[in-house]
Amino acid sequence: MNAQRKEPLDLIEAAVQLLRTSPPLVFALYCAGTVPFLLTFFSFCAEMSYDRRAVNNCAASATVVALTYCWMKGLQAFCCRELVHVYTGNPRRWWKPAAILAIWCRQIAVQPLGFFLIPVAWLLVFPVAYVSAFFQNLTILGGTQRNDLKKSWELARLSPKQSYAVYGLLSLLTLIVFLDLYVVILSIPYLLKLLLGIESVLTSSPTWAFSPLLLIAAAALAHFLIDLLAKAVEVIRCCDGESLATGGDLLRRLADLPPDRMPLRKQSVLALPLENQANRGRFAHSAFCCSLAIAALLGTMSNSAGSDTSSPAENRTLEPRLTPLTLDRQIERVLQNPEYSWREPSAPPPHQKRESILEQWIASVRRSLLSFGGWVDRLFKSLLKRFALSSPLFQPAIGAMPLSSALLNALGYALWVAFGGALVVFLIRILKSKAAKLPPSIASAPSPDLTDERIEANQLADSEWYALAREKMAAGELPQAQRALFLAILSYLASHRFIAIARWKSNIDYEKEIVRQTDRLSQLPALYRQGRLGFERCWYGSQSVSPADLENYSGIYERIKHAAQ
Repeated sequence: MNAQRKEPLDLIEAAVQLLRTSPPLVFALYCAGTVPFLLTFFSFCAEMSYDRRAVNNCAASATVVALTYCWMKGLQAFCCRELVHVYTGNPRRWWKPAAILAIWCRQIAVQPLGFFLIPVAWLLVFPVAYVSAFFQNLTILGGTQRNDLKKSWELARLSPKQSYAVYGLLSLLTLIVFLDLYVVILSIPYLLKLLLGIESVLTSSPTWAFSPLLLIAAAALAHFLIDLLAKAVEVIRCCDGESLATGGDLLRRLADLPPDRMPLRKQSVLALPLENQANRGRFAHSAFCCSLAIAALLGTMSNSAGSDTSSPAENRTLEPRLTPLTLDRQIERVLQNPEYSWREPSAPPPHQKRESILEQWIASVRRSLLSFGGWVDRLFKSLLKRFALSSPLFQPAIGAMPLSSALLNALGYALWVAFGGALVVFLIRILKSKAAKLPPSIASAPSPDLTDERIEANQLADSEWYALAREKMAAGELPQAQRALFLAILSYLASHRFIAIARWKSNIDYEKEIVRQTDRLSQLPALYRQGRLGFERCWYGSQSVSPADLENYSGIYERIKHAAQ
């Protein structure tokens, strides 16, 4: 059947079958071209999103992305040529150096336009089928012929209803695959936490689920999985669309016929001028070629029918023609067989009481329950049969057996016990994670000792450190109040993920982290440096602290909070 007459689901099914029968070279070419581009594009997006030196590296990274895109389009063209060879059996070779160079140059010259036009077409919705099919057809044809651009556009315009339906189904499939991959990636950290107890930053902060890089990674994987199917669909549409003018599908059917049933000689079929470049576009020539092919097929059918009906040795005694009366009797005789009587409703006995609708419903429910009970009984018997341990004393002596039946039964029993134990551990872990937490102790925790050098900023929230600083100011302990304010600054920056608190880090290390996490226009590094120097001069140096200095230091804390928002 011609692809232009197929239903969209049948066309996608034919594309899947084409991929199943394709050699490994098709998938190797596709992966070798697509994977480097997707990895480079993902690295480019990550660098442009989070690297402070992205402005300096933007030109070089964009050049690498462009080169890998050209590399991908060239190998995808070779992949499509192999798919065409699988579908049509066309022995045209593309791996000659001149053909490879010509295909690659044409793809590099035209395909970069699709990187911008296809997303715009998806936004406009209406031209998406034409634009996507045009660039896919150009990939399939290779672009080495003079009229490949025109032919790609003409093939893209064939069967617009089918094209829109196919691309709609492929878009829906891509969306489903994208959501599946997104859910799988999202659930991996939480499964590791639930099953193995592995804590990470991903489980402590769910905001990473809306990260643009995660969405780009899932979209790239979905594109990688569906794009080859879209190319296989377009290979079928492109080849069958060309057959409308060249009769290539009829020639393939002629080639599949056995030699004894060929009405034309092989030389005469090959001599048909279907591949004449001068006459390919003429309607009369195409009609003539198609007429010859159809006549050949009809001649084959007539020859086979004539050979079946005209053999004098087998058909000397022909059966007499059936009359309508004889035919009716034979039909009635056949319909009386038991296999044809199941449709007839069984007549109830004459003195049987007719059941009400409620009684019929109760009987139906009873039969369903009995059927379910029988199924459960058979299930338990099949499960318990595996635990039936036979005593080795009553086993007949069988020489030279590596494992006895009792040992195999014991091994199966041990596997079932291990499975049950793993299931119990899994349920206990789930119940522990959902167990209600005990209320905190009524006795308040003692305030941290600000004179201790082992104190860490993440022991309290920034508001609690600030309240402790106010208490120390009221008590007249000004150096400890200043240290509490500095710890409040560190705690606030850690809660907003500008720094990561660690015992081995110094205050200068925290300053370097803030510089890496902020841009050049931010005032946060300068404010932190001012607060760090003020604290170190008083705490580690000989400079004294006054209440006015603490008020100024409190102002630095408030300005840091405002700059970090």
